[in-house]
Amino acid sequence: MSIPALSSTLTIVRTMDCSCAQRALYLEREGLQPEELRALEVHLEQCSECREAAENAARLRTLLKRPTLRRSAPETLRLRIQRSFHHRRVVSKN
Repeated sequence: MSIPALSSTLTIVRTMDCSCAQRALYLEREGLQPEELRALEVHLEQCSECREAAENAARLRTLLKRPTLRRSAPETLRLRIQRSFHHRRVVSKN
Protein backbone atom coordinates (compact mmCIF):
# COMPACT_ATOMS: atom_id res chain seq x y z
CA MET A 1 0.00 0.00 0.00
CA SER A 2 1.55 3.29 -1.04
CA ILE A 3 1.11 6.33 1.16
CA PRO A 4 0.32 9.13 -1.35
CA ALA A 5 1.44 11.97 0.92
CA LEU A 6 4.76 10.23 1.43
CA SER A 7 5.28 9.01 -2.11
CA SER A 8 4.75 12.45 -3.55
CA THR A 9 7.47 13.94 -1.34
CA LEU A 10 10.14 11.35 -2.10
CA THR A 11 12.67 12.47 -4.68
CA ILE A 12 14.23 10.43 -7.47
CA VAL A 13 17.05 9.35 -5.17
CA ARG A 14 14.47 8.28 -2.58
CA THR A 15 15.39 10.72 0.15
CA MET A 16 12.97 11.90 2.77
CA ASP A 17 12.77 15.26 4.51
CA CYS A 18 11.97 15.81 8.19
CA SER A 19 8.33 16.71 7.59
CA CYS A 20 7.67 13.56 5.59
CA ALA A 21 9.67 11.40 8.00
CA GLN A 22 7.79 12.63 11.03
CA ARG A 23 4.43 11.92 9.36
CA ALA A 24 5.63 8.41 8.56
CA LEU A 25 6.63 7.78 12.18
CA TYR A 26 3.04 7.55 13.30
CA LEU A 27 2.02 5.12 10.57
CA GLU A 28 2.38 1.41 10.96
CA ARG A 29 5.66 0.48 9.32
CA GLU A 30 3.90 -2.35 7.49
CA GLY A 31 1.89 0.30 5.62
CA LEU A 32 4.98 1.75 3.96
CA GLN A 33 6.33 0.64 0.61
CA PRO A 34 9.86 -0.86 0.78
CA GLU A 35 11.40 2.24 -0.81
CA GLU A 36 9.53 4.49 1.64
CA LEU A 37 10.68 2.40 4.57
CA ARG A 38 14.29 2.48 3.39
CA ALA A 39 14.14 6.25 2.84
CA LEU A 40 12.78 6.65 6.38
CA GLU A 41 15.52 4.43 7.82
CA VAL A 42 18.22 6.40 5.99
CA HIS A 43 16.75 9.68 7.19
CA LEU A 44 16.59 8.45 10.80
CA GLU A 45 20.24 7.41 10.61
CA GLN A 46 21.18 10.94 9.58
CA CYS A 47 18.77 13.13 11.58
CA SER A 48 18.95 13.13 15.38
CA GLU A 49 15.75 15.20 15.74
CA CYS A 50 13.70 12.71 13.72
CA ARG A 51 15.44 9.78 15.45
CA GLU A 52 14.28 11.22 18.80
CA ALA A 53 10.77 11.67 17.37
CA ALA A 54 10.86 8.01 16.23
CA GLU A 55 11.77 6.91 19.74
CA ASN A 56 8.90 8.98 21.14
CA ALA A 57 6.48 7.50 18.61
CA ALA A 58 7.59 3.98 19.55
CA ARG A 59 7.08 4.75 23.25
CA LEU A 60 3.62 6.13 22.48
CA ARG A 61 2.65 2.99 20.52
CA THR A 62 3.84 0.85 23.45
CA LEU A 63 1.84 2.88 25.96
CA LEU A 64 -1.30 2.75 23.85
CA LYS A 65 -1.10 -1.05 23.70
CA ARG A 66 -1.07 -1.40 27.48
CA PRO A 67 -4.07 -3.31 28.81
CA THR A 68 -4.45 -0.82 31.66
CA LEU A 69 -5.83 1.69 29.15
CA ARG A 70 -8.80 -0.57 28.50
CA ARG A 71 -10.68 -0.28 31.74
CA SER A 72 -14.38 -0.65 32.20
CA ALA A 73 -16.41 2.23 33.50
CA PRO A 74 -17.31 1.96 37.19
CA GLU A 75 -20.64 0.26 37.83
CA THR A 76 -22.17 3.43 39.28
CA LEU A 77 -21.32 5.37 36.12
CA ARG A 78 -22.78 2.66 33.87
CA LEU A 79 -26.01 2.69 35.91
CA ARG A 80 -26.30 6.49 35.70
CA ILE A 81 -25.83 6.37 31.93
CA GLN A 82 -28.40 3.60 31.55
CA ARG A 83 -30.90 5.56 33.69
CA SER A 84 -30.25 8.67 31.62
CA PHE A 85 -30.99 6.79 28.37
CA HIS A 86 -34.09 5.22 29.88
CA HIS A 87 -35.29 8.64 31.09
CA ARG A 88 -34.73 10.15 27.62
CA ARG A 89 -36.72 7.34 25.97
CA VAL A 90 -39.62 7.81 28.37
CA VAL A 91 -39.62 11.58 27.88
CA SER A 92 -39.41 11.32 24.07
CA LYS A 93 -42.39 8.91 23.98
CA ASN A 94 -44.59 11.44 25.81
